[in-house]
Amino acid sequence: MEICVSGRRRGFVCAILAVFGLFSVSIAPAQASEANYEFIFDATWTAETHPDDYPPDAHFSPAIGVVHDAAVTFWEPGALASKGIEQMSEQGLTIILEEEFAGAALAGLSSATPTRGQFIFSPARTSGRFIASDRFDRFTWVSMLAPSPDWFVGVHDLELRSGGNWRALIEIPLLAYDAGTDDGTTFVAINADSQPPQPITLIDTPPLAPSPPQVPVGLLTIRLISVDDPPAPTGDPDGDGLFNVDEAAEGTDRLHADSDGDGLFDGSDTCPALPDPGQLDGDLDGRGDPCDNCPSTRNSTQADFDADGEGDGCDLDDGRPLLESVLRDMVNWQDELTADSFNLYRGDLGRLRSEGASALTQEPDGAGADRFCDLLQPFQADPYLPGAGEGVYYLVTLQSAGQESDPGFGSDGAPRGNPAPCP
Repeated sequence: MEICVSGRRRGFVCAILAVFGLFSVSIAPAQASEANYEFIFDATWTAETHPDDYPPDAHFSPAIGVVHDAAVTFWEPGALASKGIEQMSEQGLTIILEEEFAGAALAGLSSATPTRGQFIFSPARTSGRFIASDRFDRFTWVSMLAPSPDWFVGVHDLELRSGGNWRALIEIPLLAYDAGTDDGTTFVAINADSQPPQPITLIDTPPLAPSPPQVPVGLLTIRLISVDDPPAPTGDPDGDGLFNVDEAAEGTDRLHADSDGDGLFDGSDTCPALPDPGQLDGDLDGRGDPCDNCPSTRNSTQADFDADGEGDGCDLDDGRPLLESVLRDMVNWQDELTADSFNLYRGDLGRLRSEGASALTQEPDGAGADRFCDLLQPFQADPYLPGAGEGVYYLVTLQSAGQESDPGFGSDGAPRGNPAPCP
């Protein structure tokens, strides 16, 4: 919901009200404690453990992992491999997978900073560190087993807490998976893209599993290092120009100044969780085009009422008409494809402040109160001029299939009623 306020001394001032409450202030949630973890990958794949056709240059690609929440899964047995998992399992590259991680971070589903391990010949060890939180308490990790057609090792959606407590030590024997994107059956088979792709499966056939039970090719150890107290909301330990509370909202890493690794500090990066060295910002709203949900319309808040990935500023089918401008004698608002018509309310600001939501749409008997009903176009002429010391506001709703939209939501998330609806 958007309200525009008019007064003789101040002119017209527009402000988008919080979706969850009239004149409410949005308070960021308290910062949760963070758990510092280390992963240790011991590659144990040798000619002795897997003598069948063992390749002379057996190795594992640089491992990569990320912490995330339960709303996203990057891979799992029985599902088709993403493009990122396909590239990782066939080529040992993580370019596309990192883009998938970045997309999840942009949506607030994962950390913006992956954890990494080194390329290693087998047998050998590599390790890395990562930070989990109450918000991101699951861990996904992968590495290509090479040479191979599309075989890899990994864990997915690993829960780092048990009974509300951070798990101190997790040891996972690693068996090999087939990504289902290449039909090769030997370590050095020529490329043979699977048409169509097949679901990810645990390998239980030669040369990696000549007979049951399968023998692990490695061991992944997850070790808790420490648990930190909640960080200060206004602290900036990495010196990137963003407070901890802002880092939490952005999904960036409060301990790394450049979360997306594009050479720009998070505080000056138009897309701090997504690499964008070009810093393109076509609508000049402070949000870079790669991460702007309305790249052609200014919307620095990135509000997305219906959570469809298209920001309210350019979404014409989300059921939420936004006021665009209030001129001296004309009110304009965003068109809405779902609307049959619009209702425009003009009310007395003093009355709204004193009576609250019960006067939101107001009967047309108060000073300056009026309404314009069943409008077919997203604009309305209104030459009304407030008196000295008077303020008025405008509120627009839409009508669809004979029903008028609710004028906003209360602090409990429930739609506010309309105390004096059109006509």
